[in-house]
Amino acid sequence: MKKSLIFLVAVVVISIIGYTLTTKWRGNDNRDFVNTKYGYSLQYPAEWNMRGSAQSEILQFFNTENPPGDGGIPSGILMEVMVLENYDNLSLDDWVEQMNTYGPQDQIANKDQITAGGERAIRQTNIPRFDEEGPPIGVYFARGNNIFVMQYLGSNPDYSENFKYFENALRSFSF
Repeated sequence: MKKSLIFLVAVVVISIIGYTLTTKWRGNDNRDFVNTKYGYSLQYPAEWNMRGSAQSEILQFFNTENPPGDGGIPSGILMEVMVLENYDNLSLDDWVEQMNTYGPQDQIANKDQITAGGERAIRQTNIPRFDEEGPPIGVYFARGNNIFVMQYLGSNPDYSENFKYFENALRSFSF
């Protein structure tokens, strides 16, 4: 009897852990976005605005009424997904290295290997360019003949307060 009870409890605990590990993050206040042209999806906060479509190469999410301006620090937070064609058919590592040669390499604060959308990815954090800017983050991964770039930009205090939404969007990203 005691062994049966222990076995039953173990099965329940393993089932709960398995469900938790295999279920995508899903908050109550999220919207799903599906890009049909490039075959990916992600979740973003329902109260945020989006610019782009299911066929867009560039998709922007922002927590302000108007899209953040180009150049400089965005007002509020900007999360962006860009799909770039890998014309030279470079490996992900070579593509990121080549990209870094076009910018100041000494501005890279941290570079890690991660998994995003079930694919190996490179997560790179740069040193902020402006006093109030949070460290810009780029996550790069290759799929097919494309390089996917997911970025997080913003100024403090919004940067720190909204960082969890970037992490959640990255966790929910899938092909």
